[in-house]
Amino acid sequence: MLIFIIILFFLVLKLKKYLKYKKITKIGETGEALVNEILSSLNPKKYFVLNNIILEHPNKRTSQVDHIIISRKAIFVIETKNYSGVLFGNIKNRYWLHISGKNKHSVYNIAAQNQGHINAIKNNINNILLNNISYRKYKKFFVSVLLFKNNCKVKIKKPLFYNLKSKKIIICNFGNLVKIIKKTRRRNVISKKLYKEIISEITNNNLSSKKKLKSHIKQIRKYNNIKK
Repeated sequence: MLIFIIILFFLVLKLKKYLKYKKITKIGETGEALVNEILSSLNPKKYFVLNNIILEHPNKRTSQVDHIIISRKAIFVIETKNYSGVLFGNIKNRYWLHISGKNKHSVYNIAAQNQGHINAIKNNINNILLNNISYRKYKKFFVSVLLFKNNCKVKIKKPLFYNLKSKKIIICNFGNLVKIIKKTRRRNVISKKLYKEIISEITNNNLSSKKKLKSHIKQIRKYNNIKK
């Protein structure tokens, strides 16, 4: 009887963890859909928008990137968090604290998370970039955008550029996203030819098939110790 109670207890814990994961996933999908709509207002001749892109790392792990905006000014990599409340963090810390009402929970450093996405993009387009431009220019291409709901207060302690390969980090909300993208860097640093090649390479390497998506979700569940 005691063994049965213990097993039942652990099953309930697993179920709660899984349901919490499903709730967070659903909230995230809602936020991403709203951002898709916001980004559709960008001039398609100047900004090529890719949503929900899955790219593979050299070690065969995958990264799911919410949004990639390719322009001749920069490549914007957006990580969307559909949070309410307050988010406290420091670029140096592995985890940040999210407070919403009476609920408190730690979240993995979102800047580091998005840096992982940028690394995945770099791994997929390194050859065409390094064959066309100097590494000095190449480092300036990527802009990391951490995007939050309008009613989420983000309190990140400086320095914002601590030990991150992406030197440009933007923290903004849904309401001023488009304005900030348009204002970021006036000068073109990517040629027309390279612009088209980058779009082609990322599009061709996108693994967003149902099979690959299931594999990516399986990776996340394994990392978070979540079972069906």
